[in-house]
Amino acid sequence: MPTFPEVVRGLSLSFDGARLLTVLSEAREVRQWEVATGRELTVPRPDGTLGPLLDRTTSRSPLWQAIYAPGDELLTIGGSEARLWDLAAGRPRISFSPHATVASANFSPDGEWLVTGSWDNSAKVWRTETGHAVLKLDGAHAGFVNAALFTPDGQAILTASDDGTAKLWQVALQPQGDAEPTATVIRTFMCHADRVRDARFTRDGLRLVTTSDDKTARLWDVTNGTELRRF
Repeated sequence: MPTFPEVVRGLSLSFDGARLLTVLSEAREVRQWEVATGRELTVPRPDGTLGPLLDRTTSRSPLWQAIYAPGDELLTIGGSEARLWDLAAGRPRISFSPHATVASANFSPDGEWLVTGSWDNSAKVWRTETGHAVLKLDGAHAGFVNAALFTPDGQAILTASDDGTAKLWQVALQPQGDAEPTATVIRTFMCHADRVRDARFTRDGLRLVTTSDDKTARLWDVTNGTELRRF
């Protein structure tokens, strides 16, 4: 059973469920573990010793979260940036900078897009291959966006905010002809009495769970916005 010298700020499970990432934010380390055995999967360091998957102890940049990315890459979140890492080279391949604190970053189901939620009350969609921003989702929230994620079918994006709401956006990221990508709010979940911290869809995309500083989690019917259960 792994133990840690400090608070573990972030966790991420690999797509096959075999590996686990933990983030030690004060130490600026990302460690990887084998789920079946609890054994740490260390990597060689330049001095010949073994160490964590990602060691940022010499960097001043904050490290808040790390998640597995398609193509066996690693995405880290900290400060005003999300970074996609080439682990073999030990350096970031792409940096996504939404111009405010990054609170959330999640990939589309096909891995082609990344959506970031930011403390400028907006979300942005990026092409993961190039790092270029293609769409900004703004003007709908009156508070920080704490979570942004794609629906399981990749056709919509949910944003959750300090304003106590979650909003579902229909997105067209590759419109035909010369049309620009678009995003339209199609449903608002007037859900909580305090800031909404996080949200997750069920695998079929028909249900949504939101969590909040109002000390509740709530289950929603995505098709009509009805609250089904309060925890």
